[in-house]
Amino acid sequence: MTKRITFLPILLLFSLWSYGQYCVPNFPSGCTDDHIDNFEIPAINFAHLGTGCSPGTYADYSGDSSLLIVLEAGADYDWSTTSDYAYQHVKIWVDINGDQVFDEATEEIDYAQSGSVLMQTEGEISIPAVFPPGTYRMRIATRYGFGSTPPSDFIPCNTAGFGEAHDYTVQILPPSSCPSPTALNAGNITDSSVELSWTENGTATAWDIEYGVSPYTPTGTPTVSGVSSNPYTLGGLAPLTSYEVYVRANCGGGDESNWFGPVAFTTLATGQTTLSATYTAGDISTQYNSSSGPFVVDDVCNGASTTLNLQLPAGGPWQVLGVDVEYAMTAVSGGGGWMSEQRSRIYFQNTATPEVSTESSGVFHGTGSATGTMSYARTGVDIANGFYAGGENLTFEMHAWRTWESSSYPGCNTDVSKVDNNTWKIDVLYAPVTVCIPPSQVDITTLPIKVLPYLGHK
Repeated sequence: MTKRITFLPILLLFSLWSYGQYCVPNFPSGCTDDHIDNFEIPAINFAHLGTGCSPGTYADYSGDSSLLIVLEAGADYDWSTTSDYAYQHVKIWVDINGDQVFDEATEEIDYAQSGSVLMQTEGEISIPAVFPPGTYRMRIATRYGFGSTPPSDFIPCNTAGFGEAHDYTVQILPPSSCPSPTALNAGNITDSSVELSWTENGTATAWDIEYGVSPYTPTGTPTVSGVSSNPYTLGGLAPLTSYEVYVRANCGGGDESNWFGPVAFTTLATGQTTLSATYTAGDISTQYNSSSGPFVVDDVCNGASTTLNLQLPAGGPWQVLGVDVEYAMTAVSGGGGWMSEQRSRIYFQNTATPEVSTESSGVFHGTGSATGTMSYARTGVDIANGFYAGGENLTFEMHAWRTWESSSYPGCNTDVSKVDNNTWKIDVLYAPVTVCIPPSQVDITTLPIKVLPYLGHK
């Protein structure tokens, strides 16, 4: 359920004058489960992930330029947050008049709730076209509350309950008669090209693209002008190189939208190919581990006994460039467990290197206060990256466990939570190593030397 709230006429009273410091909210019951773990605004590629429970239940990110939120007046933006528990109520405020006070009545820009099962909260920010361009302070907060309405004392300067708050800086751009594209995506990546696609939000039939090698600072001058197709294949790229791309709509007659982006990607290596394997030895058991602290791992039921082995081809040498992994875990009906109690990671046996999640726990976990099946998929995992001889075996372990115990099903079993058979798949991306042999046995005595006569000193 989402309730949309638009900005009130006080927007027109915007002032840069400030009266003091922003209040620091406090959630005295803590934020172990009731935190803002992931905050995302997909249309602008904003993703602040794996932050977990902040010390003091509050974090100020307003000074971090990498987390600047750039929005355009007159546009709508979907957003989402995730937590480790249901019944989350999330509010967003913007200090519209710059007085360093988030007014509950006039500066709340959205409210949404997760409901009784989901641990993800979704909403939509609507920014009126009359919103004055500029830079503002934004606060987003989550508060646990049983029921469909937020706690009555859930305010910007919160002093009660479970929850957490983050502050960010948001920049509002002026509305454009030529709307900006959104949802810029990079796909079908090769060693020299990428297919770019985006969502056109107006009537433009031509677009401009600017790109460069990461980290890239845009200049505002298109690298490619007048692109007439969407999607568009951008070529002439270097292999194994990271790029950042921006796009804008060109509505003609000098009417251009604001730039949107970046989207980042890395080209493949020349000759890159994939080696795949799927686990088919049956469902993988899990065991209860009571701790949900950071980087806690329990692989008693699986680990070294549940592996996928992939052998690189003869010849070589080979360079492994990344690993894609996918699998599904089921919280079994009748077992008493929930999907939110699933924990897992992949481990590379050759170098004893574990996969580390961006989530605050350091491992991957499910969501949802219910039984059911959750799918997991990660791309570009770097735990096996490096150089290998031809024919070398790569061995990966599945580490999976749960944080809830059933007296009816103790120890290792597939009755409470399990990794489903035929769902764990590993794709290893690798390429031949280009060997450059340095010159040797260079004999400088064979070089002709001409001695010039001494002509005296003038």
